[in-house]
Amino acid sequence: MLKEDGSLVIEIGNSWEEKRPVHSLLPFEALLRLVINEKANLRLIQEFIVYNPSRLPSPAQWVTVNRIRTKRFSKSR
Repeated sequence: MLKEDGSLVIEIGNSWEEKRPVHSLLPFEALLRLVINEKANLRLIQEFIVYNPSRLPSPAQWVTVNRIRTKRFSKSR
């Protein structure tokens, strides 16, 4: 139970569709269900994006084996 002026922080990690280099929409659907639920009376105030340059790209199947991934745009062009 939250206080009337309380906050709820939820970490929803990335997930991938099985056997495809495609992000799953499940985390977005879960977030929308929380906010749309009128009984819960929750509001999305802020989203935090974590950037960790030392973390390996994922999922490994599409990054290192099949090599399907986006490339960083170079400013030197």
